Amino acid sequence: MKKVKSEEYFFPIIKKSFMIFLIILMVLAYFIDAPLQPPANPAVVPNPSKSAWFLLWMQELVSYSGYMIYFVIFLFLYMLYLPKIRKGFIPENAKWFQKGCTFEIVTFLIILMLINIFTIIAYYFRGPYWQLIGF
Repeated sequence: MKKVKSEEYFFPIIKKSFMIFLIILMVLAYFIDAPLQPPANPAVVPNPSKSAWFLLWMQELVSYSGYMIYFVIFLFLYMLYLPKIRKGFIPENAKWFQKGCTFEIVTFLIILMLINIFTIIAYYFRGPYWQLIGF
């Protein structure tokens, strides 16, 4: 395998693509307004107070029981540790979905599906006062 210096070939491409992405993002930010709410009024509290969309799954879990926060912490630590489960496993080459990594991939996908399900429930099926509403 021929070794090539990456500084000469790789980084200019990365720098150019980053600048293009940044310019596109700035143009979009100029024309598209952010969906901000009106300024906060301490006299009027909105109910229910929903978290941001990416935190709704945690709010949904904690709404079942306060002890579910420990499950969230466990999931975080487990996902942090997941790549280290197979300590002696050295892949032959770099490719997606290695044969020896089936357990890690399936575990990650199951956790991701659960997070998506709880996010959808919290976003679409929770009404005022965090009541579960139907269709």
